[in-house]
Amino acid sequence: MVKNLNQLKKALVPGVRYKVINHCRPECIGENRIVTGVNTAGFYSDTEIRTEKAKWLAWGAAKHWRFENGICICFLHVRVVYWTLLCTASSSH
Repeated sequence: MVKNLNQLKKALVPGVRYKVINHCRPECIGENRIVTGVNTAGFYSDTEIRTEKAKWLAWGAAKHWRFENGICICFLHVRVVYWTLLCTASSSH
């Protein structure tokens, strides 16, 4: 279970899946997403059916994140995103 931003950065590699469980944009709630790219500034993800342009989420500072019972909560850019990791890349093969 991810407990801090440093652990999250190590856990999110291309192929890892996560589910959006709350979002400032209601149409995003419930999305299952796949990490498609990661760098030192943030990561890209796409929906499982890959029908859209990949979305970008910046890491920001550790103070913009909270981790509770397997839920990763991001408070960046006046939006709040709650999501949970579904599996690691190595367990999805």
